[in-house]
Amino acid sequence: MSNIQIFWKNQWDLNTILASCEKANYPATNTQQRWRTHPWQVEVGISVWIRIYGLQIPCQGVFIFNHNISATGIVKIQGSNTDFYNIDFEDVMTKGEDIHGNKILTYLPQEKLTYHSWRIWIENEFNPYGFISMGRIWLGECFEPQVGFSPKGEDEIQDPSMQFLSDGGQKSVLIKKKYRTLKLPFDYISPSEISEYQQFDNWVGKTKPFVILLKQRGYIGNDYPESGKNAAYVSLIKHKSDHLGGGAFKINLELEEER
Repeated sequence: MSNIQIFWKNQWDLNTILASCEKANYPATNTQQRWRTHPWQVEVGISVWIRIYGLQIPCQGVFIFNHNISATGIVKIQGSNTDFYNIDFEDVMTKGEDIHGNKILTYLPQEKLTYHSWRIWIENEFNPYGFISMGRIWLGECFEPQVGFSPKGEDEIQDPSMQFLSDGGQKSVLIKKKYRTLKLPFDYISPSEISEYQQFDNWVGKTKPFVILLKQRGYIGNDYPESGKNAAYVSLIKHKSDHLGGGAFKINLELEEER
């Protein structure tokens, strides 16, 4: 059983976006750019929505980073082939938090789903902030290596904050946001999987962020539940591949969390 899923091609960015409404300077298109701290915002109503539409849009996972949905709020993921005259698919997203306390919404269907349009439907009329906010949205397919990464991997928190001493010895600090770095060694990528890995590598390079989902418990010193803390929005810093023979490879990935 694999311990990781790599969601690398974001269909949310590749299709036309539309929202029920948006606040000035906080457009729906903010959810399509890489900075999760630049959100789409909308005034609180009985229900609001944001959606993408195109041709055939495949989905094996949906992730929303940096939202402000309250405990009483409900967020549904919906699919339709008829521009929502009929809702062909609907389910409720799971709420969680990452290791920094940033709120994450997650949806993982039992199997790959494909629709012409995907919509995120929000019911949060009594949001204490008076508005609804969502940062980065990710929707698409994943690459799941059969073997997964080795327990020798590393998952660390980096703190770029700095401190300074004045001539008199007084200390001042510059607080910056912490972020994760991960080193994931894959000891075996099978010949049948290498083409899919190469598609992932060619697509993301060092410029496109993607989402990883760490699935199994007990790896690299952490206890990963099935939702929440296991999702990370990252970019590829460095990778190395070694041919093992017979078309199989050993691969090492170094990842850095996007802020």
